[in-house]
Amino acid sequence: RSTHRRNQLVCLWSLEVVSRIPLNTRGKRPNFFEHSGLDQTVSMVLELMAELWVVKERQFRIERLLEKHSIDVSNELEALELDEDTTQELEQKRRQFVETVLRTLDNEFVSPDQLQQEVDQLSDSK
Repeated sequence: RSTHRRNQLVCLWSLEVVSRIPLNTRGKRPNFFEHSGLDQTVSMVLELMAELWVVKERQFRIERLLEKHSIDVSNELEALELDEDTTQELEQKRRQFVETVLRTLDNEFVSPDQLQQEVDQLSDSK
């Protein structure tokens, strides 16, 4: 229990510290690799890793809660069909996710709108 509480406090402290970091930095972003595209790619991969870990941890916790209460939802989960409102909400969340992952790209290369259009085209073609 004390470890869980300590982890919660560290997480809250981290959120507090991160919330004070401005999202729009001033000045040029430093390059760690010879090509800026590699820096951007590494940043996007790290962003994806962070986003994915949050989802995996949440899923793990949900699965443990369901097991604790002897609830098996695997069949229902696979058969679940979303209504129009939920589908639109999920689409908005997908767009926010894409924006978050791609925010490391400089606007001088490709505009966010152009990136979103390309992602939408790829999503629609599936």
